Parts: sequence; C-alpha cells; structure tokens
Amino acid sequence: MKLFILSFILSFLNAEPKLEGKWKMVQFDPFDLVINSPDYLLADENTKKEIERNIEFTLDNTIYEFRGDTIYMTDFIRNKIDLKKGIFFLEGDKINVNYIDKIASTAFRLVKVTENELVLELVYRENPNNINARFVKMK
Repeated sequence: MKLFILSFILSFLNAEPKLEGKWKMVQFDPFDLVINSPDYLLADENTKKEIERNIEFTLDNTIYEFRGDTIYMTDFIRNKIDLKKGIFFLEGDKINVNYIDKIASTAFRLVKVTENELVLELVYRENPNNINARFVKMK
C-alpha cells in the first residue's frame, strides 16, 4: 500500500510540464502569414529570398532556455540579437516572465509541452488573436 501511494505521488509530481532546458524556435505564426501574403507571393525572387533568409536567421537565433525559475531568451529583433533574462512563474497553463534588467513582463499560454516540443501562445492585451511559436528541444 505504501509503495502504491509513493508511486501515485511521484507520478503526480512528474505531471509538471518539462520546461527545463534549451528550446529553439522552428515556427512562428506571423512568419507563415508573411509567406502566404499577396505582397510576398507577388514579390520578385530576390525579395522572396531575402525575406526567407531573414525568417530563417530569426528562427535559428531565437532560443529560450529554462533553468530553475529563470528564463534566458535570445531573440532576433530589428536586425540585432536581443538577450533577455527573467524570472518566470508557471500558473496552470500561463507562463509569466518578469525581466530582470528592465521593468517589463511577457505572458505566454502553454499550448503544448512534451519531451521534445514546446508551443507557446503569446498573450497580448491589444491583440486578441492567437499567435503561436513552436520550439524543439535542443540536444
């Protein structure tokens, strides 16, 4: 009986999302909108290649690392790499990040987390549309 109770408690504790580790962005909804937009579809090949290079570079350089209660975020914003560090709080399916170096915060909804995949929905007060970012676990 004691073994059953112990295994039940351990299985419950392991139900927490496994955020720990480094995650690389592989898909971002706004990029899909760009690639399917009339402007992109009508653009010349050089313009399309430049857009695709920018998207690929951004995806390759957007990495979120969760360590304990700290998140290290590497983003590519306005043609430069932006490094941020914050403390995150997980409340149900919500992740709130309070940045350490500035008075600002970001909110995400945890859409999916598995051993190898993480999907976050960016929560914007001014934009009620769902904007998802999909990450894969880095080895």
